[in-house]
Amino acid sequence: MKYSALCICAFLLLIGCASNSTSYVTYYLDKGYDGHPVNEFFRDYGYPAGEFKAGQGKAYRWTSVRAPEENRAMYATADGTYQITDNYRGSTVRNYCELRIITNRDDIILGFSIAVDSTGKWSSSRCSELFTKIYP
Repeated sequence: MKYSALCICAFLLLIGCASNSTSYVTYYLDKGYDGHPVNEFFRDYGYPAGEFKAGQGKAYRWTSVRAPEENRAMYATADGTYQITDNYRGSTVRNYCELRIITNRDDIILGFSIAVDSTGKWSSSRCSELFTKIYP
C-alpha cells in the first residue's frame, strides 16, 4: 500500500513539474533580461530567426536551431511588415525551443513567451534545459 501511494505521489509531482516548465522559463528569462536591450539576449544566445512589428515595438522569433547562413531562406510580406527565416530546410529537429521576444520601439525587452517547446534531451522541456539553469 505504501509503495503504490509513493508511486502515485511521484507521478503527480512529475506531471506538475512538466506542466509548469514554460512558466519557469519565462520567469527566469524575465528576471534576467526584462528592461535590458534585446542585443544582450542575442549576445548570450545568438541572433533571432526573424522579426516583425508588434504594436509600437517588435517581436523577435528566436529558435534553438541554428542553420548555416547559406541554408536559410527568408520570407517577407510585400510591404515589409513581417519577415521570417526558415531554419529547417528539410531537416528534422527532435529537441526544439522557439521564443517570442517582445520589445518596445527602442529594442528594450518587455517580455518573453514560448511559441514551441518540444521534449528536451534530458527532460520534458527543451526550453527549460536551455534557460532555467542560468540563474540560481
